[in-house]
Amino acid sequence: MFGKSKKEDKMHDDDITPEEQAYVDSIKGQNPYGMITFLMGGLCYFVGYIYVFIPIITIIFGIFTYRTFDREREDNPWTFYIGILLAVTGIYMFIRHEAPPLPF
Repeated sequence: MFGKSKKEDKMHDDDITPEEQAYVDSIKGQNPYGMITFLMGGLCYFVGYIYVFIPIITIIFGIFTYRTFDREREDNPWTFYIGILLAVTGIYMFIRHEAPPLPF
């Protein structure tokens, strides 16, 4: 996720044809702010019922960075939606004094 992607590996490969290069360039990527919102939302789900400031920061971050989403270059906005929804769930669990169901 944080290393080189297959697209970046192919971009600098010398034995690639122009047709393959055009295909690699047409592949849509993910918005890095959406991925951060998604990961922070997962964190909010697991510890948001204890630390309520994390879900609040995640919701604010997700709403402000949603405007960076570009439909032409990026795959989908669902990382933003799910991250914000998990943060809202963390706040809900904080208000209700509940904990997430853990498998252990």
